[in-house]
Amino acid sequence: MSILCLSKLFIFCLFVNLEFRFQSHQIILFVGSGLERYFSALERISKILSSYGIFDSILKQVFHVIESELGIVNPSISILNFSSSLRPKEDEREEKEKKIARAPRKDIIDFHELKILVSPIRVEGRDLGFISGLSDDTDIDIKLNFLSVVGTMIGFSFFILAREKADVKKVGNIIFRSRKMEEVIRLALEVAKSDATVLIRGESGVGKELIADLIHENSDRAGKQIVKINCAAIPENLLESELFGYKKGAFTGALYDKKGKFELAEGGTIFLDEIGDLSPSLQAKLLRVIQTKEIEPIGGTPKKVNVRIIAATNRNLEELVKEGKFREDLYYRLNVVPIFIPPLRERKEDIRPLVDFFLEKFNKKYGKNVSISKGVMVIFEEYDWPGNVRELENLVERLVITSSDLVITPDDLPDHIRGYMMRKKGEVNREEVFGAVSSFDNVRDFGFKEIFTGIVGGKGDLSSVVQKVEKGAIEHVLSQSKNLSDAARKLGISRRQLEWRIKKYGISFTKKKKSM
Repeated sequence: MSILCLSKLFIFCLFVNLEFRFQSHQIILFVGSGLERYFSALERISKILSSYGIFDSILKQVFHVIESELGIVNPSISILNFSSSLRPKEDEREEKEKKIARAPRKDIIDFHELKILVSPIRVEGRDLGFISGLSDDTDIDIKLNFLSVVGTMIGFSFFILAREKADVKKVGNIIFRSRKMEEVIRLALEVAKSDATVLIRGESGVGKELIADLIHENSDRAGKQIVKINCAAIPENLLESELFGYKKGAFTGALYDKKGKFELAEGGTIFLDEIGDLSPSLQAKLLRVIQTKEIEPIGGTPKKVNVRIIAATNRNLEELVKEGKFREDLYYRLNVVPIFIPPLRERKEDIRPLVDFFLEKFNKKYGKNVSISKGVMVIFEEYDWPGNVRELENLVERLVITSSDLVITPDDLPDHIRGYMMRKKGEVNREEVFGAVSSFDNVRDFGFKEIFTGIVGGKGDLSSVVQKVEKGAIEHVLSQSKNLSDAARKLGISRRQLEWRIKKYGISFTKKKKSM
């Protein structure tokens, strides 16, 4: 996520990190005023809210910081009014902001020996809900203003999260965002209406079995079971009996009749995974099953079966046919409706929703509230994932189990991924590869410390602070960009949105001339 993609208050908290990192000597100015712990808490909260994960888990981390570092007991947040469709259009926003003449009301309510602090959460001119907590009289006004700032940060985070999830789809057990996977799902649902044989192609770990499940569950055979067998996992001398069964006395040790996978799948679907690893003799017998709809158990007589066949492989069957290792007639019988699942490296827009899904799954499984830092997500989206979705799932599970902190950072990643990224990037700056925030020479121009001191002291208006920080961020990015399109791309917004903000803040911009 870029600076303005995190929206107004996230720029705010990003510059908390910058000021702490590059102007740490200025913190001495605030030690005497007792605000250093609020800056420290805000820095931690900004990092947590900039991470990726399930929103409830992230909120629990934020509340832990508020309670443990500031003594605000039982912090909570309620989102009461949110809909992305209510977001004003760009050309309506300026007029809407003019109508908001006053900040939302904050309140302190007596509650026995404690005080209840309540502050509304306002984003883009709308009240979304409120944040609250219990505190004693110590720094009560500062704590209330602090909660107001944190609440607005949370509101923006919620808004952005909802917008990002709006185009994430889930069909069956398949999570995706990419157009490529959308086309795969569309084809799978279409072929499910028929009884045609399907051949699912794709690298190991892309999710071929999930597509087979989807086809079966949306077919007329959904009331019966889908029986699965991995043709590469069973020795050849046992695979025939597993597929077709055997009769009592057919061989030494055959003490009773046993049904094979085809009989067990009667009326339903059989999923033959790693079909490219079948031996020539079993290829011939499978071809006969497809042609005659009959199986012949070992030691028995032929019998009819009513089964739909879905096969899958990660091998190049065309090459195997040329080499004489796979029967050409069987290939054509299986390849009635081919479905190719692209590798994860070719649909990287699916990585974030998959990470969110796996984080939720394993946080729940292991009783944790772990999220993933922005730097880790940058690496995930750059890494090529030779093991595809299975590798991603296994890695997220490993990170959730082994993480000793609430946020997983690049240092927690396995050496082979870090080494791979460094080799891939070559001489690219390590700070950029691992998502660290780079230094801005003019960061003090944003005047964050002075602005925030005013807010915490109740002397500033939050809306004006947001506008100052946003204006400064836009001016900085424009100074580093060759044109408006380049700046909009860096900021994570559209050119039209950038033009609206330039007009709003009266920012001047001159297109840079190309050097001769």
